Amino acid sequence: PVPSVIRAGMEAYKVGGEAAAAARWLKDSPITEASASTIQGFAQIELAYGRMIGYDVLQVVHFGTYATRTYVVILYEKGPVYAGS
Repeated sequence: PVPSVIRAGMEAYKVGGEAAAAARWLKDSPITEASASTIQGFAQIELAYGRMIGYDVLQVVHFGTYATRTYVVILYEKGPVYAGS
């Protein structure tokens, strides 16, 4: 199953943009806010690809009880972009 924080962040991104996604991904985290470069990275992708319209989860890899890596394709108006978190 997809970690709930990943799914919630992707849904927040679709509705509210990159700042909303970053805020959701960092909720309950010791990191209080996303770096400007992270938010700017998403903004630059949107300049080239348009707005985010959906996503596909490719795989969730479990590295142990508490650690996973999620691979997704973010679907934008002008094409897909691969991402891992």
